[in-house]
Amino acid sequence: MRALHREAPTREATLALLLCLNELWAFARDKGDLALEAHVEAPLSDSLFLHHKAVCDLPWLLTPLVDFARRLTLGSNNAKQARRLLQAYRETERRALEQVLRQASLVWPLGLCLWLAGLAVLGEAGITALAWWAASLAAAGVVSGLWRIRLRSIVDQRLGVLDAMIEGCLSYLNGYVPRVCAENARSVLPPALRPSVFDLDEALGAHSTSIPAVGTVAARSKVLDLIGAKADSGEPTVGTTEEADLLALWKRMNGEEKT
Repeated sequence: MRALHREAPTREATLALLLCLNELWAFARDKGDLALEAHVEAPLSDSLFLHHKAVCDLPWLLTPLVDFARRLTLGSNNAKQARRLLQAYRETERRALEQVLRQASLVWPLGLCLWLAGLAVLGEAGITALAWWAASLAAAGVVSGLWRIRLRSIVDQRLGVLDAMIEGCLSYLNGYVPRVCAENARSVLPPALRPSVFDLDEALGAHSTSIPAVGTVAARSKVLDLIGAKADSGEPTVGTTEEADLLALWKRMNGEEKT
């Protein structure tokens, strides 16, 4: 139960997952699936995965993602087989989490047994002792109920994050560009953990290697201004290296060019 609480997903982890999916599939799309082999052999010591430490800190999320990428390096890119593999991971995780919830549900019956035992022992100790015992049990029941609600919330969120990871992986197999894969995964995330589209755009812009200082939203605005100004003046669309980078980013965001 401690591990369940310790490995609960956060908004930071879900954003890291989206960035990891984008970077992973961009690398595979550019270098080929076989090039992923160097990264999946030791993911906990690999710079690509360590760049998204929040994902590495969640083994229940990292393991199926790495296994999926490893199968890609073996040439297994059948979407149906991949779905079965990832769904098997999810089902195994669901069963393990349900077992934890069943164990947690035993807390209240055990408390009731203790209350009955205490009632027998304190029966001759007077009404004050009985009232104190009953109040203590009631408080424990409230805390136990809130604890179970929190555990159920963590379980639902973990399964939801796994669903998002599965969607991001299958989107890649279905031919979507990395940015769209990340967006498809984002749309499946639980609402409480889902970054906004603006958060994702800014995070992707911050992790861009070609234009590190310009966010995606800002880049779109600059590209539109650039194209409009060039068209009005009759000058070539691309005149400087920065302008070429902005135009390339625009094409990548629209799936016209590999990342």
